[in-house]
Amino acid sequence: MATHAGVCIFNPENGKSELILHKEPYNIAMANTLCVDHCNTLWATGNGEGIYSYHFDTHATKNYKHNPALKQSLSSNSINRIFQDSQKRLWICTSEAGIDIYRYETDDFENLDQQKNGIESNCIYDVCELSPERLLFITDVGFSILDYATRTFTNYNRGVGVPLSATNERALFKASNGDIYIGGMNGMIAFREKDIDRTWQKYEIHPFRLFVNGEEVEVNDQTQILDKTLEYTDKLVLKHNQSMFSIEYTTSNYIPYNKDEMEFYLEGFSRVWTSTRGQHNITYTNLNPGSYTLIVRAKNNPFVPESKLHIEILPPFYLTIWAYLLYALGISLISFYLIRVYNHRIKLQESLKYEKKHAEDIEHLNQAKLRFFTNISHEFRTPLTLIIGQMEMLLQIRSFTPIVYNKILGVYKNSLQLRELVTELLDFRKQEQGHMLIKVSEHNTVSFVYEIYLLFQEYAIQRNITLNFYKSHDNLPAWYDTKQMQKVINNLLSNAFKYSKEGGEISVSVRKGNQEVIIEVTDNGCGIDSENIQRIFERFYQVDQVESLLTGTGIGLSLSKGIVELHHGTIEVFSEPGEGSTFCIHLKTGKEHFTSEQLTNNVQDSFSSLPEETYALDGLLDEQEILNNESPIESFPVKEERLRS
Repeated sequence: MATHAGVCIFNPENGKSELILHKEPYNIAMANTLCVDHCNTLWATGNGEGIYSYHFDTHATKNYKHNPALKQSLSSNSINRIFQDSQKRLWICTSEAGIDIYRYETDDFENLDQQKNGIESNCIYDVCELSPERLLFITDVGFSILDYATRTFTNYNRGVGVPLSATNERALFKASNGDIYIGGMNGMIAFREKDIDRTWQKYEIHPFRLFVNGEEVEVNDQTQILDKTLEYTDKLVLKHNQSMFSIEYTTSNYIPYNKDEMEFYLEGFSRVWTSTRGQHNITYTNLNPGSYTLIVRAKNNPFVPESKLHIEILPPFYLTIWAYLLYALGISLISFYLIRVYNHRIKLQESLKYEKKHAEDIEHLNQAKLRFFTNISHEFRTPLTLIIGQMEMLLQIRSFTPIVYNKILGVYKNSLQLRELVTELLDFRKQEQGHMLIKVSEHNTVSFVYEIYLLFQEYAIQRNITLNFYKSHDNLPAWYDTKQMQKVINNLLSNAFKYSKEGGEISVSVRKGNQEVIIEVTDNGCGIDSENIQRIFERFYQVDQVESLLTGTGIGLSLSKGIVELHHGTIEVFSEPGEGSTFCIHLKTGKEHFTSEQLTNNVQDSFSSLPEETYALDGLLDEQEILNNESPIESFPVKEERLRS
C-alpha cells in the first residue's frame, strides 16, 4: 500500500502492516503510486525523487532519477502513474516530460512526448490499455490514444467535441465491459473505444480574406488586385512592392469532431509541407518575382480536396524585358561613345605633345625673362645702395634749408622703397628656385611682433588709422628666422594699410593655440570676394577691381606663403567683401620639425641688434617730415640699413 507514511505491506490475515523502503538511502516518506510487475518487482514513487524498484525476494532496491547527461535516463522525477500492460511493458506517466517506457533488456527508458510524437500535452495523469497496441492516456487538456507500432497519438479535447474543459488526476477507469470513464472539472464522460473511431468526412477549403502589406484587400478597391471575391479568384497578380501578403482560409466543416490539422506549401518556393498549427492565416514576405502556387490541404484526410491558388509576383521595371532592351541599347551607346572617345584621345595625344612642347618653350622663355629682370634688379641694388648711403650722409647735415632738406628726404625715401622692391623680387626668385635658406632660433614672438607693430605706429597716425596690438601672454616662444619672418609680417601690415581707408582700424594679435603660436593681422578695409580669395597667394596675382592706395608687384603674398611654409607653418585668410580681411599665421612650437642645418644658436630676439643711430635716423626723418607739414608718404615704413659712418 502507498500511504502518506511510506510504502507498507499489509497482511489481511492478522491485520498488521510492515513498512518497507523507509531506511536510507532509499527512504520514501510519502508514497505516490505503486505497481508490481511480472517479475514480482515493486515499482514505487514518492518525494519527487524518481522511481524506486524493490525485489521482494532479494530486498534489492534501486533508484532511477532524471540525468540530463544521459539520453535514456528517466525524463522527469515527478511521476503521476506507473502501469504495466498485457505485453509486459512498464509505462511511467510524468508531470512534465510526457511518457517513459522502461526497457527491461537495457535497464533504461524510452521517452514519448509532445514534440517528437504529437501527444496533446506533456502532463500525463493516467493510462489504460485498449488493446495490445493501443493505449489511452489522459492529460491536463483531454485524452490521447497511442498507436504503439507507429509511436503516434490521436488527440481528443474540447476543440474536437469532447465535453470536458479539463480532466482530473487519475480520473480514468476502464470497466470489464469495455466502457471507459473519465472525470473532469465539470463532470464525467463515458464511452467505448469503437464509439470514438473516426469516420472521415468530406468538406472544402476556401481562401476568403487577403491582406497585402498589412492592409485588407477588398474587391475593386484602389489596389486593383481583386475584381471578384478571393474564393472565386484563380490567380493573384501582385506588384513587386506587394510581395508581403497574408491569406486567411476557412472550411465548410462545422463539426468540431471532424476538425483536421491543416498544412500547406508554396510551389515554386518550397516543396516541404508546413503545418498551420491551428492558425487560419498563411503569410509570405519578400518573395522574388515569379509564378507560384499556394496549396492547402487537410492532413491525413484523403476526402478533403486540396485548395490551389496561383500567385504571380511581377518584377520591378528594371527587371522586365523592356528594361533589358534598354540596358542593351545603353551598353551599345556607351560602347560606341567609348570607342569614339578613345579615337578622339588618340588624335589629341599628338596635339597635346605639341602643346606641351609649346608650353615648355614659353616657360623657358619666361624663365629667361625672369632671370634677365632678376639680374637687372641685382645690378640696380648696387647703385641704389650707394645712393642711399650718400642720402644718409646728406641728411645728417643740418645746414640745408627746409625745402632742400625735404627734397633730399623725398629722394631718400623713394630710394628705400625702390631697394625694398628689388630685394623682394630677389627673395621671390630665390624662394621660387628653392634656394632660400632659413636659420631659426628661439624668440619671444610677442616682443618680435610688437616691435614690428611699433614701426608702423607713426605711419598709422599719419594715415589716421587706428592700429591696435593684442596678446594673450607676455612670452610665447617659437623658433623662426627673424629676418624672413619680418618680411612676412611687414607684407601683411603693408597690405592692411594699402586696403584700409582713412579712419579705418587695423589689429595685430599674438595668441597661443594648440601647440602653436598664432599671429593675426586684421583690417576693416574693402575685403576680398570669394573668387579672388582662392588666388591671392598665387604669384603675380593682384585684385584689379579694388581701388587701393598703392599698387604692388603681386609677389608679396606668394613670397610670404613660401616663407611661412619653410617654417613648417601655414597661412590662411578670412574675408568678407566690404567688411575687411584677417590673415592668420600658424607657427608650430618646438624645434623638432626643423633640420639640424636650419637650427642656429644665434638668438636675436626682435631688433635689439640694430644700432641706435638707425632708430635715431628714423625719428629724425619722421620729425623733419612733421615739421615741414608734408603729406603722408604712400608707402609703409621699412627698417633702414645700418648708417654708414
